[in-house]
Amino acid sequence: MSAAIHRGDPIALLDIDSVLAELREEIREPDFVGQLIQELLLNNPHRVRVVMKPSQEYAKEMLAQERSRLNKLKDSMSDKDIQAVIDQTVALQKRQETEENFDVLPQVTVADIPARKHFTNVEMLNEKGVNLCAQATGTNGLSYHQVVRPLPGLTLSEMGLIPIYSQTVTEVGSGGRDYLETQKIQHSQTGGISCFTTLRGTPNDADLFTSFLTLSSRTLNAKSSAMLSILQETSTSPNFSESNRLKDLIKRMALRRAESIASSGHHYAMLGASRRFRPVNAFNDYLSGVGSVMRLQRLAANLANDDEIEKIFEHLARLHTKLCQAQLNLLLISDTTYLPVLQDQALSLWNTEKRDDSQTPEPPEAGIDNPAYVVTTEVNHCAAAFKTVAESHPDAAPLNVLSGVLGNNFLHPMIREKGGAYGGGASHDSANGVFRLYSYRDPRLLGTFDDFAKSVEDLMNGVISDAMLEEAVLGVMSSIDAPGSPAGEVRAAFHHLLHGRSAHHRENMRQRYLEVRQDDVKKVAEKYLNVPASLAVVTSEQRLAELNDQFNIIKVNE
Repeated sequence: MSAAIHRGDPIALLDIDSVLAELREEIREPDFVGQLIQELLLNNPHRVRVVMKPSQEYAKEMLAQERSRLNKLKDSMSDKDIQAVIDQTVALQKRQETEENFDVLPQVTVADIPARKHFTNVEMLNEKGVNLCAQATGTNGLSYHQVVRPLPGLTLSEMGLIPIYSQTVTEVGSGGRDYLETQKIQHSQTGGISCFTTLRGTPNDADLFTSFLTLSSRTLNAKSSAMLSILQETSTSPNFSESNRLKDLIKRMALRRAESIASSGHHYAMLGASRRFRPVNAFNDYLSGVGSVMRLQRLAANLANDDEIEKIFEHLARLHTKLCQAQLNLLLISDTTYLPVLQDQALSLWNTEKRDDSQTPEPPEAGIDNPAYVVTTEVNHCAAAFKTVAESHPDAAPLNVLSGVLGNNFLHPMIREKGGAYGGGASHDSANGVFRLYSYRDPRLLGTFDDFAKSVEDLMNGVISDAMLEEAVLGVMSSIDAPGSPAGEVRAAFHHLLHGRSAHHRENMRQRYLEVRQDDVKKVAEKYLNVPASLAVVTSEQRLAELNDQFNIIKVNE
């Protein structure tokens, strides 16, 4: 498409083999990249300078300009023009309320779903004090490695450092090297290293949860031995004492997270609406919600103080020591030729000292109910949440199907087609026992919350057709049965197992979705959604006057 737009040859772009052959020859020249930099950047005379000045009144000014344009347009319209707009509005509403005849289209039905699905089964063996999962599968010449530890009994302040730790541990020096040398080795020997945390309620009791911190990497088989060593050094000996590097990483992280509130506000709103139900919901909001962004902003603002950066270094070092005391879990994925060698090397890199397997972090304090997060934005992100049940509960499967029925047939027409939001829907987080309704980039505010309540009421009082149920079941099954790469399936099975979900458990849950009927959907809607919802919204200063007194205002940038 880009070639066609800019007067190029789109057909030539499809001939990738000749381009790759040419590139293989060109990269033989030692200064190939240097020549490109010289030609395309340093000697390139084309320049553009864009100067942007932030304004606190930007949203208000844009709204005033829009109203002015609309008023001018209305003043220029004749009575006939105005009547034409009214007639089109009526026609649109009639069109939106007309039921489509989908029978004229080819369809995939529940009958097309295979009765069973093969879920990859993995085993964890304890080797020399290390829990090891080593699996041979087709990897196209790649090897994968993960170092996973449960989060031990951390204090609340230590838990608050987990997002900073996970974002910086792969970006600082390790193994006695500075960060530049470490980055060079990482990029020359691996496809990169990432670090992330996962928290999930247990299958039988969502009030209990398991939590893990994972370091992950992949590389070509020929470089897999180097990858194991680099990951071990990153996990055991990160260097948080490079103050300038740490300052830069934290500032960038704070800026990136602050910008994400306006663009991914529905995510933050759902976290805020769900936080009061269970410990795992509270922790997810504490680590990833708006409150974590505000703490990060305050921290970044104090980095000019040398004493403050020294404290952060000390706290991260202390947190790292505590994390290293947790039980070690290793995942190795490669083909049958390389796996035995990798397994022996991985075990040789780790000691067998006694590990602390405690998983009881100090819980966050009770937060503010029904938060309204105020940021610079022109649209709103609304969310409502309801407490439900653990994954193994008989009602969990109907609740998942309910999210599809409610989202496809009630919320989508109300929130997006008529309300004008970019998106909206429902989801059931069965792992953590919470049901959510949401809107994304929404021009409305309280009207959307009214539609949340009305959609639930209409579902309970209306008829759920066979087509509605089938569409919802197909949606759930498509996410479960979506094919993955062989290595991806192993990784998913490994993490499911860590969180207490075996292949047998996943097969049983899949079967339950196929057995859900209309009465089951209505029953769980009346049981779990027929109560006052917990609410949250991401909005702007200009829209605060529209909120009622059930919301508690939180100004993010103050």
